[in-house]
Order: sequence, then C-alpha cells, then structure tokens
Amino acid sequence: MKKVIAVIRPFSLDEVRERLTEVGVRGLVVTEVKFEDPSQGKELEMFGLATSFSPRLKIETVVTDELVDEVIATVVDICAGAVSGKEWIAVVDVEDAVRIRTGERGEEVL
Repeated sequence: MKKVIAVIRPFSLDEVRERLTEVGVRGLVVTEVKFEDPSQGKELEMFGLATSFSPRLKIETVVTDELVDEVIATVVDICAGAVSGKEWIAVVDVEDAVRIRTGERGEEVL
C-alpha cells in the first residue's frame, strides 16, 4: 500500500476528486494549507507585501501499489497546466492500515 500526498491549487479539487473516484480511489483527506513560494515573495516585496504564502490544498489517500501510477498520472494530467508549477506529489510506503469499526487490516481497509 502507498500513501499519495499531493499539494494542488484549490480550483483543481473538484476535477481531481471526480477523476480519482473514477480510477478507483475510495476516499480522500483534504486539508487547506499555505505553500511558501520564495520566488513569489520577492515579487510581493516590490509591492510592499510581507507574505510569500499561497493557498493550496493537500490531498491524501492510501491506495494499493497497483493504483499508484494511475493516481499520479491523473493528478498530473489535471494540474500540469498550472502557471506557477508549485504543485507536487509524494508517495510514501504504508506498512499497515486498520479499519477502526471492524478491526480489518491491510488492503481490505481500502
């Protein structure tokens, strides 16, 4: 199992969620985050603004190993046209998962 973490622009969420559901993702955790963009910070300083943080969403899901490449391709396909290119994806190994209600473990939880 793998945990896929993606930081995307907020306006991409609806399409990402819809397309990931179509490829077999059964759930997402979505968190509002602020992404530090040092290059944008220099531009903002010219206008007397002190922040270099941009609003982003962090989406997380755990999927089977077989689904990882399709999840990545889907997110890249939707988000690759972003002007700033400050979106990214990380993939992390998941050792185990447990459904709290039933005690099921492993891929059955997905």
